Amino acid sequence: MTDLGTLGRSYAGAKGINNLGDVVGYASTPGNESMHAFWYRDGAMQDLGTLGGVHSFAMDINENGQVVGTSQTASEGDRAFVYENGAMTALGVLDGLHSAGVDINEAGEVVGYADNEDGFWRAFLYRNGQMFDLGTLGGTTSWAASINGSGQIVGTAKTLRDEEHGFLFSNDVMVDLNELIDPLSGWTIVSANGINDRGQIAATGFMSGVGSRALLLDPIVANAVPEPAMLG
Repeated sequence: MTDLGTLGRSYAGAKGINNLGDVVGYASTPGNESMHAFWYRDGAMQDLGTLGGVHSFAMDINENGQVVGTSQTASEGDRAFVYENGAMTALGVLDGLHSAGVDINEAGEVVGYADNEDGFWRAFLYRNGQMFDLGTLGGTTSWAASINGSGQIVGTAKTLRDEEHGFLFSNDVMVDLNELIDPLSGWTIVSANGINDRGQIAATGFMSGVGSRALLLDPIVANAVPEPAMLG
């Protein structure tokens, strides 16, 4: 176990790691004890700075050393960012004031959430310099949590009944994961939190009489997920 240290005060939290062992997260700084995104590599913690505001938070890093996260700006609200080649770049917003970057794949595609003009959070994909609204499952809000190397995205979205369901976004279509599992299984997938390059999905499900459980969804054909297996 290695203590990665801080940026000068008493707190630090790690959020992401790549296969090279580089770690990103956020740590408190001297003075006003603001939180700054950090990148730990080669035995040292590097302060990534901000987009002009007080706080920044790094959430993930890919094999190319691209770091994704969220930073306050001087006057325009929070912005999702990518940090690479020594510079932090804001990714913009949808139609609102704020955005947050959560995950990045090896192609540099970023997912997260941003508010729209009505103030509702919407899952987004940032690719080729543009931020795309991924939509919802019929409700008002959605949040993207993870993207794999094939560009498949998972997250959580509200339905027409204002329920939170896990989703899979693939081939430009958002699908309710509950439509892809056995309807007789008894499970309701309430959130999807990670997807790997094999298409396996880490999710949270609920079953009456059982409660909430961590679930692993294994694809059996393209864009299809069988009955979930409960992680013990």
